[in-house]
Parts: sequence; structure tokens; C-alpha cells
Amino acid sequence: MSSFEGCAEVLSVNEHVAAPLQRASTDLALDAQDASSNIRNLHSLFAAATQNHEAAQPAQKRRKVEIGNAVSIPSTLEHKSSIVLAQVSLQLNLHPLSQNHTDTDISTTSSSQSAPLVVTLESFRRLEPNAFRAVVFNPDTGNGTDVIATAPDDLLASIIPHLHAASTLATTQNGKRCRSISRAAFAHCQLFPPTPERNTYNLHVEIRWTLGLSVVEDPSVTSKHMKEDLRLLSRYLPQATDHSNTSWTLSDFYEAVHVPLTDLQVSPRVQHALSETALYPFQTRAIDWLLRREAVTFAPSGTLESYVEKAPPASFRQAQDATGRDFHVSQLRGLAVTDLNSAKGDTLESLRGGILAEEMGLGKTVELMALMTHHKRDMPAGKVFDAYTGAYVTPSGATLIITPPSILEQWISEVNTHAPELKVFHYKGLPPPSGPKKAHAAATAENLLRYDVVVTTYNVLSKEIHYATPPPDRSARNEKRHERRKSPLVEISWWRVCLDEAQMIESGVSQAAKVARIIPRCNAWAVSGTPLRKDVQDLRGLLIFLRCDAFANNKAVWDRLDKASFKAIFGQIALRHTKDKIRDELRLPPQKRVVITVPFTTIEEQNYNDMIRQMCDACWLSPEGHPLEDGRDADHPEVIERMRDWLVRLRQTCLHAHVGRKNRRALGAKNGALRTVHEVLEVMIEQNDTNYKSESREMILNQIRLGHIKAYAGNVADRAQSALPYYEEALREAQAYVKVCRDELAAEHQKLGNASGTDSTVLPTDQPPSDAEDDKDVEVLGRVPVLRKAMRSFLELEHACDFFIATTYHQIKENEQQPEAGPDHKDNLEQLEADWYQKAKVIRRELLKESKYRAQRQMSRIASRKPFHQLPKIDDLPDFGGIESRQILNTMDNISDFLNAQSEQIHIWRMKIVDILLLRLVDDDDDKEITGDEYDDSLKAQDELYVYIMALRTLVADRNAATHGLQDTLVEHEMRAAEKQALRKETNEEPENRGHAPELVIEVANARRKLQAMLEGGSLKGVVSGVRSLITGLQWRADGGDNRAAAELNVAQKHLARIQSTMTQHAKSITDLEKELEMFRATMNQRLEYYRQFQHISDTVAKYKDELDETFDEREFARYNVLRERKKAAVAGLKTKATYLTHLRSENQEDAKAECVICQDVIQVGVLTSCGHKYCKVCINTWWHAHRTCPMCKQKLGSRDFKDISFKSTEMKAQEEAHEPASPSQASTPGSASTSIYSDISDATMREIKMIDLEGGSYGTKIDMIARHLLWIRANDPGAKSIIFSQFGDFLEVLRDALKKWRIGVSGITDKDGIQKFKTDATIDCFLLDAKSDSSGLNLVNATYVFLCEPLINPAIELQAIARVHRIGQQRPTTVFMYLISDTVEEAIYDISVTRRLAHISKASASTSRSGTASPVVHESTLDKANSAELEAAPLKALLRKKGNGEEVKEDDLWHCLFGRQRKVVKPVLEREVGRHLRVEAAEGRAVEGGEGRF
Repeated sequence: MSSFEGCAEVLSVNEHVAAPLQRASTDLALDAQDASSNIRNLHSLFAAATQNHEAAQPAQKRRKVEIGNAVSIPSTLEHKSSIVLAQVSLQLNLHPLSQNHTDTDISTTSSSQSAPLVVTLESFRRLEPNAFRAVVFNPDTGNGTDVIATAPDDLLASIIPHLHAASTLATTQNGKRCRSISRAAFAHCQLFPPTPERNTYNLHVEIRWTLGLSVVEDPSVTSKHMKEDLRLLSRYLPQATDHSNTSWTLSDFYEAVHVPLTDLQVSPRVQHALSETALYPFQTRAIDWLLRREAVTFAPSGTLESYVEKAPPASFRQAQDATGRDFHVSQLRGLAVTDLNSAKGDTLESLRGGILAEEMGLGKTVELMALMTHHKRDMPAGKVFDAYTGAYVTPSGATLIITPPSILEQWISEVNTHAPELKVFHYKGLPPPSGPKKAHAAATAENLLRYDVVVTTYNVLSKEIHYATPPPDRSARNEKRHERRKSPLVEISWWRVCLDEAQMIESGVSQAAKVARIIPRCNAWAVSGTPLRKDVQDLRGLLIFLRCDAFANNKAVWDRLDKASFKAIFGQIALRHTKDKIRDELRLPPQKRVVITVPFTTIEEQNYNDMIRQMCDACWLSPEGHPLEDGRDADHPEVIERMRDWLVRLRQTCLHAHVGRKNRRALGAKNGALRTVHEVLEVMIEQNDTNYKSESREMILNQIRLGHIKAYAGNVADRAQSALPYYEEALREAQAYVKVCRDELAAEHQKLGNASGTDSTVLPTDQPPSDAEDDKDVEVLGRVPVLRKAMRSFLELEHACDFFIATTYHQIKENEQQPEAGPDHKDNLEQLEADWYQKAKVIRRELLKESKYRAQRQMSRIASRKPFHQLPKIDDLPDFGGIESRQILNTMDNISDFLNAQSEQIHIWRMKIVDILLLRLVDDDDDKEITGDEYDDSLKAQDELYVYIMALRTLVADRNAATHGLQDTLVEHEMRAAEKQALRKETNEEPENRGHAPELVIEVANARRKLQAMLEGGSLKGVVSGVRSLITGLQWRADGGDNRAAAELNVAQKHLARIQSTMTQHAKSITDLEKELEMFRATMNQRLEYYRQFQHISDTVAKYKDELDETFDEREFARYNVLRERKKAAVAGLKTKATYLTHLRSENQEDAKAECVICQDVIQVGVLTSCGHKYCKVCINTWWHAHRTCPMCKQKLGSRDFKDISFKSTEMKAQEEAHEPASPSQASTPGSASTSIYSDISDATMREIKMIDLEGGSYGTKIDMIARHLLWIRANDPGAKSIIFSQFGDFLEVLRDALKKWRIGVSGITDKDGIQKFKTDATIDCFLLDAKSDSSGLNLVNATYVFLCEPLINPAIELQAIARVHRIGQQRPTTVFMYLISDTVEEAIYDISVTRRLAHISKASASTSRSGTASPVVHESTLDKANSAELEAAPLKALLRKKGNGEEVKEDDLWHCLFGRQRKVVKPVLEREVGRHLRVEAAEGRAVEGGEGRF
């Protein structure tokens, strides 16, 4: 505590003058003033208020806002009602009086006041290191003085913080009293007058704290003053606060919870709660604690009696104030008391209920049902007042249970099973106003009062937020007609409200949490085996539900919670048992854990190895995990993020190639059907073939570019001759690939069964097929389109090579300067040139064959339609007489003239379109010379064709409008836009901006406008309508005997018949015109496609450069040479891979036993060559070292032409976790005497599983093995059910599809009624459970097997699934199977997980053994303790990534998962032996290039 005394020498004392701004310290004089003046000014504070003073003050008025905020000090201070936080006693010494003052003056002033004066210290400020200024006021008179004095530096430094704090608690401002406020801290200041013996004043200042006032719980204390007071309390009572700097962890909660002592004596009546269920001893202790939390307990007589908690109030610590007085203080509540009994009665003390946090599977549901049967409500008469909501509600003895939807049916089933005497009702929420009467009757408070247990869900609570909370108070002009509906949940005072899986309300701000908080209740329970989803902050949401407002309602207070108070609070209101602590009482059947390691199939391994290589490239790492680039090591943020993404993809691939969006996209099946392994192999072969041909094409293009560079070397005389070998080499390569493509295409046609009906040389175009080919299904075509496209690309290269060779011979002929060459030599060159151009022409025709055929087919259709449909001519209607039909005749004459004129224009434009469309295609079978401008010429005709078709379409639309009266606004808009674009000025504009054939557009627009001017309005349909109206009127008059009307009627009917006939003919002609337009457009597009391809072929043989290079471009030649070598190496690798993949397609490795032709023995570890032959690795090593060829086909082989293969049988290993039996009653597991965590078990069962046949194709090693295992269980353990758990929901959907094909019954947590089907339907064999779905509280003890589809770094995730079966109620031994793939990241992940578990086991063993062995014996209890530690180490929600990407992996573990376990690195087979020969090959290559460069 702080207590200070000291002396100060007064320099001056002046009357305080209020100023808007305080003067700076430099403006204050520090010179000593006259002592008499100082004494008089100080004594003025003691002077009583005079009448003049009162008269000078204006009358006080009531103000809406008073000055300042301060507590009011009572005139008589009760010292017992407060404690002293700090006190300062400062003597103010005055200078002696001068000789001019008499002793009478002193005696007069000194005798005027002898009692101390209560003053307010409004300001205390340091002016200089040894000088200060204090402003003191008499609150009764409003008089104030400024005291300037000096004091020792150390004294001043020690008292300034306290006196400044006291000044902030002043009750006056400039001498005027402030309004009273409520707060615990206040300042008490007294000024003692001098005594006759000494001319010294004494300023005594105390900072006090009011006893019994909680600044946190008292509603009259504002948030601002609460925070200020709590800061003062923390400053002056530091011992009341735990200043530990350790961060909060989940274990802080689990270590704080209450665990009843095992030797606790419990009343025998507790055991008789449920007649159908026997309770475990730990459950009876838990129920006894539950009863005590509801303020009752069993008396020795067996009846319930009241119980009062004897525990001292939480968060209090003993302390002493500045005077040495003992008291107790709670920093958390902001409360100080001298008697702890006076601190009772807070929200924690009055709380009835708490947090039941039993570990998963320990029977929380049974404990709550026992509580319901034991402790029932004594029903009061009438309604009761709920203080929390401020409303009168109907009391009920029922328990309201709020649960997740997934376990609601489980709750109802459990109550009916264990407590059938309790009536249960499922409340589904308020129905819509239009709902049936039965639903409205069920959702009433009267109906809910009839039941003992009401069960509802969090979803229902969220929906009823607007019916549970009162509406905002808004003034309305008119009264509401209908009363607002109210949720029956808040109209009842429930005896007990239980939140099951209470972690779902988290911070308490969700709609469900708000409704749960305001539901009236007497007892409240938050039930959860994992109350923490993210961190300790989740507990605040539970306290908010429990209405512990003192601790949870204010975030500032919650943030101040220290660990000692935390432990005291939750040790009082929370209970938890863990399996390791009550294992001896639990008596659960033993659980066996088996790890099954299976290898990839060869196809899967190839796909996985490819992904490993891609991962290394994407992360800039070597296969060993070493960085390949400076500045991008494994700790780089981008590398870490990429490694994280690739780890997810690799883990998904270990499950199935279709798991994960990126993996599906990589295989070209985003949302396609599930593929078998062989289908995946076909995709891999196709992708490899595509890459192989793409790289080959680039390789040939680079070879052609090398020839171009040679041919354009201006300083080389025989440049054409030197370029010729490069073109010829490119031609040979292109022809080889064309032959391969033709063979593949023929084989594919034969495979599809249509080899005889399809020409393999027909090549595709970029547009889709038409007519009959449009109807062909993609599956019928197979790979034909892909193969034809690949062949086309190589034919284009062959055409280019032929053309460039011909050009080369032409250049040689033109550059020939040797006179001795003779005419025969030139004739030979001319013949070679012509021959090569002819070859190019032949290939060009083949390339254009398909598009030309389509275009000509469309042209033949147009030619066959000649002469085209002739538009009917409308003759003038005959004049039958009649007066009333005259207007109809005039309108009809105008329309007929317009349509006849338009028919002539349509015929003209239609013929122009036909003439353009029937123009002969260039490169027909004639010998017309190709200029290369064919595409440009076609564009000109195309522009005109486009305009004529647009114009014809416009006329057809106008004709339709004149016939039917329907305007086509779209056609009208297109015509106007084209005309507007064509009328643009050409100045400073490019011609393209004017659109297609602008002059022609203007011409056709004017022609159309001229035709439209002829039509005065109306249509044939309008004329028909007018005639019908006329006939109707005439008919009525004729029926009345009007002879004239009858004659007119006869004339009108004749006109109607002719007009209807004309309209029908024109309607049919319009339909024919529209069909013709569609045919014209199709033909135009086909011709344009033909010329586009023609131009593309011309572009491939365009000039390399406009001018020759001055010198040979060595740099560019070297660059393309390097690129070609790279492509060549890539092609070789892809070719070898293609051979290997094809080998996988044709070989069944389980049955294949290949023999090596060299050693005549069965191949175990072998090599596959790029030519498709297999040898022992050792044998081919020796052979290749000597011959460099294939022993069988003698093909030359390079170092990249080998692929490792293995004919060893696939090995599956199973390891069982070894445990020592914890008690004689428990069955021992194999290998219990071992000191290792794992021991080998017999693989007989694994052989039986492996021998099970599956119908259809394989879906991968892991899916196949799980399916076989399930079928084995069905055969060997009939009726047994299994849970299949994975962190990836995608995989479970893939697995579901596969299991259905093998007729294995399956349901899942995401299925509607999936849980109920799994429990009741005998045909359901397994239940799919993913990590993302909340399975907390789910009881699946009808299952005895758990399949973990992949290892997890965080065992807490998998323990969630295991706890569904290994829990109270399980009657059979259970087995957990974990599947993992060997030589993959799964093994590395499993190693990390095992290391962590061993670390927990070592900790558990350290308390009972000091042997220091590296591998402690694994007791079942020790393993349970390790599992509990895992569950309590981290929140489940923080362990999972978003968007279904599995578990969260720490940065420290990423690298170890990917590279920590040594795996086989795929390298060329003979790399070691070949290494010394590579330099020889390189030297030979350089020698060949050097020789070519001398041409």
C-alpha cells in the first residue's frame, strides 16, 4: 500500500482565478511572497460563507446537464465503510512573519479555525523538479487558492502520481460542486490549520474505496467510471491480480474443472434414478454434483433437502489497506469487503446449473436423465415473475433440451429407452400462418406444458429470434389489427434448460444463443464434451447463456480475468471426467487398432510420381526438398503456401485420383462420372500422347527455324545448300509422325468398327461437323477427333517442309554461277523444284479436303435448288362493284404494288448471293496458280455477300410485316447500325471502321427505303380483319332485309376469299425465303472456313524475313538449337513414358511373369525400353554398356529410353497397436509383451481380404481394399456395421459411388435420415462420416469397426470418429483400421502422428516410471490419457481448413510431410553407368554440328 509523509516550503499562496486556459508553468513566478499575504489567503479557505458572498452568487437553477462527474462526499466520513488505497500527508511550511506584522494579527487568524477543513484537490502539477502547484477549494464556500511550493525531488516524484489521481476524483470544478455519480473510488482531502506552536499547515489526502460496492455488478456505475476504478484498484492492489504473462491455452480450462474424488460417499438413492439403466460409480458422483449445483442433495433418509454451496466467493484475495486494515478484494468484480459473507449472492452464487463437460462417450445424456427423474419441481400456483425478462410466465416442471439436428432423434430414443416414464415432445417451431391447425395447436405453451421433456434444435431457436424478443417500441398511427405472435419457449418458466453440444453457441452472439439466453428457467446446463471450438473465449458464450453477467457480459471485465479467478470460477460450475481417470470403473470392451499399409497400383504410382515432380517444380525445390533458386527456400511464404496446397492434392491423390477439384480438373473430369483405375490410365495415356505430340511439333518447328537461319545468312554463298539438310531432317521427322498418326487413326477406326466406312485421311476442321455428323455421339467417335487433329498438325509441318525444300532448290537454281554445270544440271534442279511443289500441293489438298468437301456440299445444295422458288405475283382484285368495299380495294392495290416490287428486288439480290456462293473454290483440280492472296480476295466477296444477305433478311422482315403486320425490331436495328457505320467519314479513320462494303450498304439501304416509301401502311392480315368486320356489319343489315347490304355482302365475301388465298401463298413464300436465308448463311460460313484454313496453310510457308541477314545469326541459331535439344529430350522422356503406360495397359502385373531373353530367368526388378522390350536391370546394364542397342530389335537406345518396372507381388502389411491389459477382465491383444508401440500380426486375414473378387473395374488400391474389407466383414461377422471416416468429403462421395456398384449398403451423416437408417436398416453396412460435419454427441454404438481412410497429423480429429463407437453402451470389442499408402506422404504424416502420441505416452509414463526407456510399454490407460491430452490440446475447429481442404498442418510439419521420409526418386535407369558416356555423346554431337556448319 502507498502511504507518504513529507514537508514542502510554501513560496506563494494566491486566490484562485478561473481561466479558460491554464497558464503554462513558465508564466508562474517561483519567487517567495510576503508571509502575511500567504497566511491570509490560506485562512480565507477557513472563512465561513458571508451574506455578501451569498448575495454575489446568482440563484442556482436546475440544469439538464451539470458540471463534471464526481462522487459526493458525506459531511461525516464513515471510516469503516471504506478502505484507504493511498494516503499522502504534506506539511506546508510558511516563511516567518516580517517585523511589520503584529502578534495580534497572527493570533486573530490562527484562533479563527482550529478544526481541519474538508477541501477538494482539483489540480496538482509539477512545475520544476523541486516545485509544484496545487489548487485547493473549499466546497462549501467555493473559495480556492493556488499554492506554489518546493519539496525534495524524491518526495515530489513519489507523491505526484497519487495526488494527481486524487485530483481526478475531485468533487468540484472551479469551486462548484459537480453532480453526484456512483463509483467506488473517491478522494478525501483535509487541510489542518497551524497550531500556536508552529506556523505550518498540513494537507492530508486519502484515496479511498467504498466497501461493498461492486463497480462491475452495480448497474448505477457507468462503463467509463467502472474502467477508471478498476485501473485504480489494479494499481494500488497489484497483489489482487495474477500478473502471469503466460498465454491462455485450452488446458487452462481442463485443469480448472471439478473432478469428484473417487472415494466420495454418494447416497445410494442416486443409483436408483433410472430403473432400466445401471449407473457407473463415476456417473453417480457426477449426478450428486449436478444435484448440488441445483441446490439440493440427498439426506441420509433418502429424501432431497436444500443444499447451500460452502465454497468461498470466487476471485477474492486477502489484502491490507494503507492503514494496515485487513480486507478481501476481487479485481474481477471490482469489489472490496471486510467479511466474505457479504460478498455472496452474486450471479455466480445464485447460478443454478453449470457446465457438464464429460469426455465424449461417458454418458452425459444418461446423467442428465437421472437428474430429471431425481429433481422435480414443486409447482407454484399461478404465473410466476421472471426477473430476467421482466414478464409473468407459466411455470412448468419440464426440461427443455436444445440440440443439433443430427442427434435430436437420438435424444428422443435415449429418453424412451432409459426413462420411459418421461413424456417427450419434439418442438418444431412456430408454423407459418397458413400452416395446418394441428401444427398451430402443437406449437402452443398449453401443449408444451403437458410434457416432461421438450426437445428442439438450434435451427428452430434461430428462426424464432423475432418471436422471442419484444418488438421495438415504435409509435404507430393506427393500432395493430393482429397481435404479434410469440414463441411458446419464452412463455414458459422451464424447470431446466439444457444446451447439448453447447459449443455451437461459441461467443454467444448468434441468434440461437440470444434466444437460449432469454428463455425463462430455474436451472441451466451447458452440456458438451468439447466445450472449446476455437479458444478459451468460447467459454464466455457459455457463461452468457448461464447468465453469469458479472463475468461475461462485459468484455473489458472478461479480458481482465486472471488464471486464479478462472480456476475458481470453473472449478465451481464445471465438471469433467476423462476416460483415463475412470478407466477402472468404465469397463468398456477392449479396442484394437490396426494400421494397414497397402501399395499403389502401378498406374496410381505413375500418376503420383508425376504429381511429385510437378510439386517440386511448382515449389522451386529439388526431389530431396532443397531450394533450387536463391531467395526461395522452404521458409519463403509463397513456397509454404504452395507446399500446403500440393500436400492437400497429394493426400487426396492417395485416396483416389478424382478427389479434389484441382485433381479432377487435371484429369479432365470436373464433374464427370467416377473413373476406374484403368480409365484413369487411359486419361494419362491421352494426356501424355498430347504432350508428346505437342513437344514433337515444337521440336520440328525449331529444326525448320534452324534451316531458315541458315537460308537467310547473307554472307554465306551457298546458304540455300546449307539449309537443305535441316529442312530434309525436319521432313523425315514430320513424315514419321504422320505415319504414326495414320496408324493410330486406322487402329481407332478399327476399334470402333467403322474402318471400312471412314477414310483415315479425312481431317477435321476447327468448326463442328454438320448434318449427319452433328448427330454422332462423342462416345461413338472415340479418340478419332483428337487423332485427326494431331495428324493435321504434322501434315502442316510436312507441307511446310516440302514447300521450303522446293524453295531451296529454286534458290540453288537461281544462285547457280558455275558455267560448267551445264543445262542438264539446271533442268534437274527445275524438275526437283517442280516435284517438291507438287508434293506440297498434294498435302495441301489433303489438308483442305474436309473443309472443301463441306463447302462444296453446301454449294451443291444451292445449285440443286435452281430455279429457286418464285415469289407469287399479286394480281389486282377484280372490281365487283360495291361502294363500301372501295377502301379495301385501294389498300389492297397499295400492298400488292409494294409486294410485287419487293419480289423483283428480292430476286435480284438473291441471284447475286447465289452467284457469289457458287464461285469456284481456289485450288480446285485445275492448274490455276496460287498467289497467296486467295483469303483476301475471298474477304472482299465475303463482305459483299454479308451485305446482300443482311439486305435480303431485311426485305424478308419487311415482307413479313406487310403480310402479318409484325415488325422485326432487331433486323431494323442491324440495318440502321450498318448504314450509320457506312456513312462515317474516311478522314483520319481506317476503312475497317466503316464496316462491310460500305458503298454497297448505302446502296441497298437506299433501295430498301425506296421500296418502303411505296407502302402507305397496313398489311394483308389487317385487310383481312377489316373485311371481316365489314362482313359482320353487312350480314346484320342483310338479315334485316336490306337488299343493298346483301349485294355489298356478296362483293365483300368474294374479296375476302381472294385476299385470304393471297395471304396464305405469301406466308408460305416467307417460310421458304427464311429457309433459303439459313442455307445461304451456312454455305457462306463453310466457304469462309475453307479460305481461313487455306490462308492458315499459306501463313505456315510465309517468308521468314523480308530481307536477308547481313551475316549468319549465330546467337539466334544457338538459341533455337538449345530449344530443339530441350524439346528432343522432353520428347524422348514422353516417348519412354508412353511405352511404359501402354505396357501397363496390356499387362496384368498380378499374373504376368516376364522372362529376360538375356538370362532366361523371371524378371523381378526390370527395365522397359522405349521400343517395348523388357529385361532384367542388371542384364540390360551389361548389354547396353557394350552395344548401346536393344538386344531384340537392335534399335539404338539413349539414357532416357529406359523405365523401371517391377514384377514383385504387391505386399500388404498390417500392424496392430500393442497394449498391456489394464485389468484381468480385459482381453489382451497380440504382442502385449512387446516394448514397442506396434507389433506385427498374422497376415492371414489380409490374404483372405485380398483374395475377394470385385465385379467391374478397379477404383484404386485404397477403395478396392476398403470394399474388400467390408465384404470380408459381411461374410465373417454377419450383421456388424462400420464407420468410414475421412477428412475429405469429396472422397466419401467417390467411395459411396464405388460401394453402391459393389452392392454395399451405405448411408452418411449428410443424408436425410442417414443416422436413423444406419441404426435400423439391416441392409446398411457402413456409415460415412467426414471431419467437417459436426458429429459431436453422435452415438453409434451399433457399429464395431471404424475405418480411418488416411492418417492425420492431429489425432484429435480421428478420435472424434472413434468416440462414436468406443463409448458407454458399447457391448462388443471394437477395431479401428487405419489405411495408408506406402512410399507416400501418408507414411510421413503417420510418423509425425505416432511421434506425438509417443510423446504424450512418455509424459504419462514419466509419472510412474523412471526407467528412461526409449519405447515405453503402452498401457490402455496410458493411451487413453494421451488421447485425452490430444483432445484438450487444440480446438477441433482450429484443426480443420476451410472449403473441405482437410486438416490444418503447421508450417514446421509441411516440409517433413513432403520430404521428411526418404522415398525413391525416379531417375533414369542407367544413370550411374551412363554418366561417363554422356560427355562422349556431347562431343559427337558437337562434331556433327561443326561439320554441318561448314556447308
